[in-house]
Amino acid sequence: MRIDRIKLVTEMARQDMTQLKLAELTGTSRATISGIQNGRSCSSRSAVKIADALKVPLETLLED
Repeated sequence: MRIDRIKLVTEMARQDMTQLKLAELTGTSRATISGIQNGRSCSSRSAVKIADALKVPLETLLED
């Protein structure tokens, strides 16, 4: 599953969320969050955790 890195970075900036804080909220590593921000794919489980932590629908973060 691919999260659009621009949408992710934009939403994180809007919420003043750091990679470390998002990693803590999702229970994933900062390296995982960094990888996703750099265009790597992730599991659907990780994607759902990220969307939940940011309090946005998953669909708003996915690539078109």
